[in-house]
Amino acid sequence: MSMVVLNKKPMDIISFILIPTYLLFLSPKVSFAQDSINQSQFISEANTLVSKDGSFELGFFSPGSSNNRYLGIWYKNIPVKTIVWVANRLYPINDSSGLLMINSSGGSVVLMSQNKSAVVWSTSSQRQANNPLLQLLDSGNLVLTVTDEKDENLRISLWESFEYPTDTFLPGMKFGWDLKKGINRLFTAWKKPDDPSPGDFTHGLSEMGIHSYPEPYVWKGNKKFYRSGPWNGLRFSGSPDLNPNPVYDYIFVSNENEVYFTYTLRNKSLISRVVVNQTSHTRDRYTWIETEKVWRVYSSRPRDYCDNYGLCGANGNCVLTASPVCQCLKAFKPKSPELWSLMEWSQGCVRNKPLSCYTDGFLKFVDLKLPDTTYSWVNKSMSLEECRVKCLKNCSCMAYTNSDISGGGSGCAIWFGDLMDIRQFPAGGQDLYIRMSASELLGSTVPRRTPIHALCLRSKQGAWRREELRSTLSVSDPSREHGAKKNSDPRSLSSIRAGSTAPRRTFDPLSLSPIQARREELRSKHGEKNVDPSTPIHHKRRSTLSVSDPSTTRTPIQARREERRSKHADLPQVPIHSLCLRWNDQRPRAGVVGVVNGIDADLGIPLKDHVTPSFNLGQLHCPEQSISFNL
Repeated sequence: MSMVVLNKKPMDIISFILIPTYLLFLSPKVSFAQDSINQSQFISEANTLVSKDGSFELGFFSPGSSNNRYLGIWYKNIPVKTIVWVANRLYPINDSSGLLMINSSGGSVVLMSQNKSAVVWSTSSQRQANNPLLQLLDSGNLVLTVTDEKDENLRISLWESFEYPTDTFLPGMKFGWDLKKGINRLFTAWKKPDDPSPGDFTHGLSEMGIHSYPEPYVWKGNKKFYRSGPWNGLRFSGSPDLNPNPVYDYIFVSNENEVYFTYTLRNKSLISRVVVNQTSHTRDRYTWIETEKVWRVYSSRPRDYCDNYGLCGANGNCVLTASPVCQCLKAFKPKSPELWSLMEWSQGCVRNKPLSCYTDGFLKFVDLKLPDTTYSWVNKSMSLEECRVKCLKNCSCMAYTNSDISGGGSGCAIWFGDLMDIRQFPAGGQDLYIRMSASELLGSTVPRRTPIHALCLRSKQGAWRREELRSTLSVSDPSREHGAKKNSDPRSLSSIRAGSTAPRRTFDPLSLSPIQARREELRSKHGEKNVDPSTPIHHKRRSTLSVSDPSTTRTPIQARREERRSKHADLPQVPIHSLCLRWNDQRPRAGVVGVVNGIDADLGIPLKDHVTPSFNLGQLHCPEQSISFNL
């Protein structure tokens, strides 16, 4: 059901809604304060409806210096006349002939101008109704109810003003979507203080889809002006100050029937409202101060420079304490350095290095306002790890996080394309995992003793021998052990040697075929039917070493490996899906950088000169705080 304004062919319209002419002269008007009218009564300039508790009043008024007449609702017990709802804001009555009544069918409410014999406003329902009643509730909601056909003691609502708000958000109102009725409850500012017709400032919830992540916006015309951020289970992402307090209770509901936000007042004597203001370009919360007899602004949005929508452009981050306030996200650079230097940030930022999809990783950012959710997808049942995997598999996915941070975090939200309207909070923001190329993560600067919480290697092969893992990973930095110069070749992650001058290949989960080929070569060369898998296999590009007795050619490090291998020879083969390499300092810290782009002989991983690795095979899973990289 929706509200319609009828302003053409008034005589045809009157015939259509069947308003008997005698009602204009014979029906009794309301001559005393009451909260409702029935089908035989009407409201004129001479009377009003007052809610039972005396909080709200409905009647005709003229705003400011205007002579036009409007039907509206205002606070009854406040000396400063404050309008909270207007019926005919598009079509004012220019005299005192206005009349509000229930039509003859009982299914709709009409507002007429008697002098012009025209309907200026009406609800749209034309159904035949039994015993209709128009009532002003204590909440300020004007409702049209009828008796249920099956139960005479039950009344059904046909229409209510709370579903068609003007510029004011009252306690108990539902701000958002009624998906069954197809109604999006929006708030639109008055054009001027003396003109309640719609201005170009609108506050509403984003469009809904099957997997959408809804959030409130303020639009100026068709352009986004301010964004609250999506609801994260506790508050809106862009409003870290919206916390539980002794004054308000905030509720967000999202299901197959409705998606809406509402609030209630714990102290019923408190009078508070939220208004979209055309003059100040803000959405303000007012509280009535009885001792001073004034409305005081309790909060306002946008509240600062960084609240302006998209100030820093795509992939930019607004940091209020920085100078300039707009910064590119880590691993991004200004799209136009010239304009950026002139503080023209609208073109945003682009990546330093392109993504390569399947070897990408994620960098964790903390205390952010989540990006615009226009191009996002949400699943409330997925875990954070499932969310990471889903994002990594989709080359268009740019970021992910929990959709609900309450109770330790749950659900999955992922973003596609550029990340818009991000800002940095000093505290109270959210974690966001942003996709980065492996080369970008590897090239990041990690200060001395910076703790890297975890680095996860994901295998695409089946089973590895645990004894091979133990023997291979038990060795720390070999160059330290021999006092040799550390490997610093940045070209490959396979360049570190794990022992002798002729490094042997124990296993490589991504390169099993070359190993097998080398063994076949040895079999052919030495005429052996079987070659012991533990026999060292030397690189051709080294010397032409023969495969001789290992006991006579082993280095001290190889000897220790063989000793450890013999101790664990009875260990069975076990499938290891993932291997986590933990650093000495295991304290979790968000935003650290690490990457693995490939695995080669002995799982050699080139590290910064100041980092000494220490591996722990007891950890075969990656905690949520880790940074994971798919191989």
